[in-house]
Amino acid sequence: MVSDVVWFDRPISQFTNLMFSPGTLLGVHADLGMGSPGYEWSDKSFIAACVAPADELIAQDDDTVIAAVMDDLRKLHPLAERQHLVKAKLVRVPKSVYRASPSAERLRPNSRTPVRNLLLAGCYVDTKFPASVEGAVRSARLAVDSVLAEARTSMGSAVTSSRLP
Repeated sequence: MVSDVVWFDRPISQFTNLMFSPGTLLGVHADLGMGSPGYEWSDKSFIAACVAPADELIAQDDDTVIAAVMDDLRKLHPLAERQHLVKAKLVRVPKSVYRASPSAERLRPNSRTPVRNLLLAGCYVDTKFPASVEGAVRSARLAVDSVLAEARTSMGSAVTSSRLP
């Protein structure tokens, strides 16, 4: 993954929310200058973008990565011209994106264990989601549902579900 932050001398985006950009290098990006007070870049664009996976870019020099990001930014925001770019910063995190090797899924445990009252939760638990924050949250919900099911069995229907409305 390459985290890319670019500052412009003017607004280049009309959007103040997180943007998903399929078909580009920029899996997700946001104009923090326009949408987040407190960044001290008011009335100008300050875009944070996440390029992931970034196998082909991670070893490239900064100018090559910035040029690639700028090309995609221009497709999304035509005002994102190089001459309006004030500065750019890159952070490379080579192992940030989980990738399962073949047959690794079979090694992920269930949230239930053979030990009574011991449940597992975490990104490594088999939830059919990748090993990610979302997978960890889902595994916590599975563990809580197991605890509630056990409590309902022992205490009756007074115990409510963890399901959100």
